Amino acid sequence: SLVGSEMCIRDSLWTVREIAAYLKRSEAVVRERITALPGFPQAIRLPVAGGKGRGQPLWKAKEVIAWTEKHQENRIA
Repeated sequence: SLVGSEMCIRDSLWTVREIAAYLKRSEAVVRERITALPGFPQAIRLPVAGGKGRGQPLWKAKEVIAWTEKHQENRIA
């Protein structure tokens, strides 16, 4: 099983807090601005017990990392 340190970070699901830490932005900026940008990965919302509503939004870390890397500037030699 993939638990704890055995799980690759790219295989994990991130909350707004973890995305904010990765991007060095506030949680509010991530929640209100970053996740609303065109092309930002779609959130995953798992069902909650009792079937009423859905859980907090989660994102695949590997998709957030890939999205971030697409915005890397190219140096002109």
